[in-house]
Amino acid sequence: MSNPGARASSPRGRARRAALAYLAVAFPDPQLDLGRVATHAAVTPTHLAHLFTQHTGRTFLQHLRAHRIAHAQRLLRSPAMSIKAAAYDSGYRYLGRFRRDFHRVQGVAASVWRGTLP
Repeated sequence: MSNPGARASSPRGRARRAALAYLAVAFPDPQLDLGRVATHAAVTPTHLAHLFTQHTGRTFLQHLRAHRIAHAQRLLRSPAMSIKAAAYDSGYRYLGRFRRDFHRVQGVAASVWRGTLP
């Protein structure tokens, strides 16, 4: 039996869609957090955290990290883009955190990943 809260037309579905759409455009903001996304989606942060885990299989932070690292990868395809600039343009305030997150998501350092590009 399907979960009625998972329907796209339900309040949960609308909140989830609003949060994902907002996250997709706001992820480069280094100050973006669960509270701000929850406010945008008109739900509590606790409820939004539950929706993320329930419907995406990832936590909010994992989802945000994936968006930021994917964006950084697109930027790093340009040889003119430094790793530091890609990190900052992807929403990271600290290069060390970017390096840790990149390695966590990709399994290798950004410089190693970039070296494997054709």
